Amino acid sequence: MSQLPIGEKCPNCGEEGYTQKRPNRTVAYAKDRICNECGTRYAPPTPRWAGWVFILIGIPPFAVWMFVIFARMEGNRSAVNAYPCFLLFGVIGMLCIGKGFATLVASKKKLSG
Repeated sequence: MSQLPIGEKCPNCGEEGYTQKRPNRTVAYAKDRICNECGTRYAPPTPRWAGWVFILIGIPPFAVWMFVIFARMEGNRSAVNAYPCFLLFGVIGMLCIGKGFATLVASKKKLSG
């Protein structure tokens, strides 16, 4: 599956008029857009609220991972044995938080420029 261009207006010709089409992605916050002028299919940008949701979802697994790291540093054997499992939690949490911040930064650029 190819990546769709993202924009408020058509990325090909700049036209603001569009028709909506059902997205064929797993996660989509809005319907895809098809430019009325040139027929280019594109997706609207991810909304700011979704960035905050990603951050809020990522904080708990990241916090659990940090707790296990600190417990491991204090010599807690059960934390050491469970470390690989909690490493996955930490990675998932960091990815969610990173996606949230990337969404917020992208929306801030869109607002300022």
